[in-house]
Amino acid sequence: MRKLLLLAFMPMACMLAKKTFAHSYKLIDSVKVVHVTDGNIDEWKIEKFETDPETKIQHCIDHDGENLYVAMKISDQLLQAKIMTQGMSLLIDKKGKKKEGAGIQFPVKVPINGLNRGGGGSDPKQIREKNASMMVFFKAFGLDNLEEEKLYVISQSGLVNINFGWDEADNMYIEYAVPFIFIGATASLNGKPLSIGWKIPESGGGSGGGSSAAASSTPNNVVATTTTRVVAVPAGSAPPTSNTSSRGGRGGGAGRGGGGFEAAQESSGRNSYVWTKYVLTF
Repeated sequence: MRKLLLLAFMPMACMLAKKTFAHSYKLIDSVKVVHVTDGNIDEWKIEKFETDPETKIQHCIDHDGENLYVAMKISDQLLQAKIMTQGMSLLIDKKGKKKEGAGIQFPVKVPINGLNRGGGGSDPKQIREKNASMMVFFKAFGLDNLEEEKLYVISQSGLVNINFGWDEADNMYIEYAVPFIFIGATASLNGKPLSIGWKIPESGGGSGGGSSAAASSTPNNVVATTTTRVVAVPAGSAPPTSNTSSRGGRGGGAGRGGGGFEAAQESSGRNSYVWTKYVLTF
């Protein structure tokens, strides 16, 4: 009788101890991969995403033994325009106190008069493509083993990896993979809540959520290119001339009637914040 009770209890104990992950894996060359930073969130469990009530940004966090993974979905196209033209910061506070001392600036704001970012007529598709072609760098601040004010390519082995894309409904997706070597030792982070947030600048030309990145410049040899469709920007030392992704995209609609990007060109000096907490367990 005691044996039967023990056997009945074991499945229940396993069920209670089971962790709930925000992923369902991708198969690459028959190998299970937790997340791939490709601007495609198919391997993320959509029911695990939280929605910020103010900006309506949806976001989710996950991790394995090596990386912190963050995914976000931005449906508002004016907000997309603000982020692409004014920049954004992913904030990581390992003390869980919503501090801005460490994080990643992506996109990195590019001065309008330097590269005419957001220019090129009133066609929303062309404007979005031009802005997306510039989004190939990130900056780090307050993170271990990364130089501040240095431009890093968004997809490079051994570094932070970032990618983005659009689906056919013009929802924008951004994925981050941040190795723990840049955040802290896993032993010291185990069981601790991280505060993860975004800072987005609000533009003076319209409503909608916002977050930020400090103003920065881009090397003079960076040339903006326009393609017929933008769904993701792959790794490279300079903006690509064509963009492909496993996620399809129509490309249009990034600025409402063409005015969205123009309205988002200048920041009002205010910032909007999106914050959440995530407990690391190794």
